Amino acid sequence: MRFFDLLCLIAASCTFYHAKLHMLAPFLPNDYMYETHANKQGPEKWETYAWAVRDLLCKLGGWAKLD
Repeated sequence: MRFFDLLCLIAASCTFYHAKLHMLAPFLPNDYMYETHANKQGPEKWETYAWAVRDLLCKLGGWAKLD
């Protein structure tokens, strides 16, 4: 994006934005997670892992889960 275009967008919004950065530890799956949350999304391990990561990000970010 060109600088002038970005400047026009910022001026049109009439507000300042800020970003909040959360530093999380690496999310490593383990057997407990697979056993506890096995039926949340599907039978595959990758589905359980994806559900757990999505749940964590939604809780920390304050976002609603939209399917």
